[in-house]
Amino acid sequence: MDAIDDATLERMLDLAAVAVGDDARERLRKDLGRVLESMEAIAEAPIDDLPPTYGVGEESRTRPDAPVAGLDREAALSAAPKSADDHFVLPSAMGRSKK
Repeated sequence: MDAIDDATLERMLDLAAVAVGDDARERLRKDLGRVLESMEAIAEAPIDDLPPTYGVGEESRTRPDAPVAGLDREAALSAAPKSADDHFVLPSAMGRSKK
């Protein structure tokens, strides 16, 4: 059973900006299929009688979410290599143009 069809695999490779040859593509398809099968098996596991995960329901052990002073806009933008209209200007991710 091919859990990953050609269109899905192609879309995943495009999103990841990865190029793979035909041999590697088939191995990748099989590996991803095994990952999906494992996830399905985990999803079907009986969990109704399991105790809650450690830490659930206990008091938070993290710091309080308190506001702190940040860098002001002018200082941040003045350190940026390029800015426009009060925003940072960044190159396209991995050199790809918008679709």
